[in-house]
Amino acid sequence: MDIDTHYTANPVHNPLQNFPQWERLRNDVKENTKDIDLWEELITLIEDHVSSNLTLVRSDVELKNIIHRDFDDLLTRFPYLTIYWKRYITIEYTLNGLKPSVIILERAVTAFPSSLELWLDYLNIVISNNLENEAIVKGLFQDALDNVGRQFLSHPLWDLYLEWESNVSGDKSNDYLNILLKLIRLPLHQYAKYSERFQEVMHHFTIEDLISEEELLTLVEKTDGVTSIHDLGADQQRQLSEGYFSAVFSATYEGVTARWEYESELTKQDFDLMPVTDQEMKVWLNYLDFEEQHGDTLQIISLYERALVPTCSYEKIWLRYLKFLIQNTDDSKKIVKQFNRACDIFISIDQPSVRYMFAQYYHLRLKNMEKAKIIYTSLISMLNTDTEPISKYFNFLIKILGEKVVLESSINVVKYFIQENFKPSAEPLNQKKRKLPNGAHPVVIKHDDFKKLYKVLNFRTVTQLVVEVAKYYWLSKQNVKAARDILISFFKEDLMRCSLPYWTFFFKFELSQRNKKNLTNVINYIKFYGQLPITSINDMIKLYVEFMFQNSAPDEIMKINREIMRYLLETDTESSMHMKHFLKSRLDPGLDEEVINKRLIKENGHPGATAEHRPKLITPIEWSTSLLTQEEAASIPSFRNVEKASVNVKYAQESI
Repeated sequence: MDIDTHYTANPVHNPLQNFPQWERLRNDVKENTKDIDLWEELITLIEDHVSSNLTLVRSDVELKNIIHRDFDDLLTRFPYLTIYWKRYITIEYTLNGLKPSVIILERAVTAFPSSLELWLDYLNIVISNNLENEAIVKGLFQDALDNVGRQFLSHPLWDLYLEWESNVSGDKSNDYLNILLKLIRLPLHQYAKYSERFQEVMHHFTIEDLISEEELLTLVEKTDGVTSIHDLGADQQRQLSEGYFSAVFSATYEGVTARWEYESELTKQDFDLMPVTDQEMKVWLNYLDFEEQHGDTLQIISLYERALVPTCSYEKIWLRYLKFLIQNTDDSKKIVKQFNRACDIFISIDQPSVRYMFAQYYHLRLKNMEKAKIIYTSLISMLNTDTEPISKYFNFLIKILGEKVVLESSINVVKYFIQENFKPSAEPLNQKKRKLPNGAHPVVIKHDDFKKLYKVLNFRTVTQLVVEVAKYYWLSKQNVKAARDILISFFKEDLMRCSLPYWTFFFKFELSQRNKKNLTNVINYIKFYGQLPITSINDMIKLYVEFMFQNSAPDEIMKINREIMRYLLETDTESSMHMKHFLKSRLDPGLDEEVINKRLIKENGHPGATAEHRPKLITPIEWSTSLLTQEEAASIPSFRNVEKASVNVKYAQESI
């Protein structure tokens, strides 16, 4: 049987095989998920395909799933893009009808609870289609008002609520009155019309309906000759209530006027992917300063939520908001939810301050050490070239485990890392091979927390543990000798040769101790064996030279003046001798720069090829004598070794 003729593979069904542009755009978006122009192109294409191929798309479950995934991917990454939620809802309504589109709308207000526009759409659809009973609708209104009811331009929501309550209970009901009683105290843009509406209906209610019992008692106490509200006649009660609400209206007016100064300067209130300018950020910060001084807690929270729409990717506002919540509220679940919202959706990992604050909140306020450990270790894992997370985690562990466990375990982690990743015979150049003491046993990490820590460390970050241990001995225990011993015990390890944190700390430590000998040894080791960036070596050499000049006697400087001058020339980028002589020294097993210089002269700019002799000019022009004063022409130049210029070149590999 002919296999090629009779066997046919069963290809995997690709629902986008007839939509190549759609598939291409999806791949492009995966490559660059932050490019909003690509997302716009993809969503527009989806809308076009749904419009032109409605029957096909409706009947193809896989195509509809792809549409859902595309919208979900976009709105999971950017949940504050209101316009795309609305387009998603429209597509869903077209494909699947009303109820599925309402489910998307519910998701929208959950993901973007501070969007007045989405709440209005949601409530209008629920009310106009009679999707829920009165109790549920009232609950939805309450949720909406809790989230956006204090926004300066939230009057459309309050208008809708008043209209709905009027239709359900009537405008002379206590429920309708209670809405107005809240409204007249809120500093909203259209506060005046609510004050007018309240004055129209207030005469239908008793003074007990209008003013709370506590406030009535206060008013009665301030009225001469009256012990109870019932001691007043109808006209007196009316005058009392009118005076009371006149004061309420005045306070609201003053609040609106004060806030208008800031509201009028807000030029960016919606989310987009453009950076927030310094001026826009300044306006929000000034507004928040004002609100924290004059507003109540709910008003302040409302403004923070508004500010975090355009500035959601900036940790500055988040840090202020979370600090405010911790200091002024006791709802730990809500605070944790806000932390998760910031860390999981909005704040990039290169802005770790919110995450550090989150770990501290678990540690200090909730006493949940395991959660704090998870945050710290995840930061160490994600910021795998940064040493700050290790430093903070080390200090955290000191507080909860004690110094003995942490100091010993930290050193064991480093030793274990060296044991598992570096061969015992691997030594720096020109260093004697070191052997383990007789009877020494392999290093073992015993503590569970440090076993987990080891798993997220790498050769760039593990050396920070040595720094932290030495720093703790030095600064916390005031034990300079122990700190130096820790540093010296690791300086010959290959792992340390490329550790900028280790050598920077070692250098600054000896600099602070004003130990010239040790400082010189550190500089020499870095020059000859360190695998650090040249700029970092230069910075340390400059500090070393400055220190030696400032702290050495003249006779000491004379002894080292040649080396000091070389350092000055090597680190001066404008110097004509800006050459790293210590790098050349590394090429010779004996660290002798002159040997390398001789070889370079022979190579004459051609590495690997040497010539024993080169023609050399022996009658140079005397440039110290002015050419204008010379009476005779300069002599013809003479050279030495001209006859050997044609000798065959020797190549380095020929001698191997």
